[in-house]
Amino acid sequence: MNATKLFPRIVVETVPNQQCRPYNINMAISESRINSFDFPLRDTSDKYLGELGPIGQGIVRKLNQVPGIVSVSISLYCAQIIIGKAFMWEDDGIDEAVIEALKDAFGDRRDEVEIERKDVRGNYRD
Repeated sequence: MNATKLFPRIVVETVPNQQCRPYNINMAISESRINSFDFPLRDTSDKYLGELGPIGQGIVRKLNQVPGIVSVSISLYCAQIIIGKAFMWEDDGIDEAVIEALKDAFGDRRDEVEIERKDVRGNYRD
């Protein structure tokens, strides 16, 4: 199937750890398996950013500018974000900033992106 014909979609999961949120995307955002970055980025991060390719690299650089985000892990179809304990996803605008950074990955189709939210907390054992 030609990926450019897929309807652009981001699936945002709410998981038991309130500091963590996976954002699943139906297009490749990385050229490597998985890379994790702690913020703020360091000069030595450039080598690993290069492994992501231009799309993943752009996402990480944009997220590095968002107050409250302490780390991001990027894999082929997912960006998993960790925020600081004193921050709130919606109240501090972090969720919106992440969505906007991910929408940019779709280029000229960014305005067509469908956002789906899934609460998967009940799928985990306590």
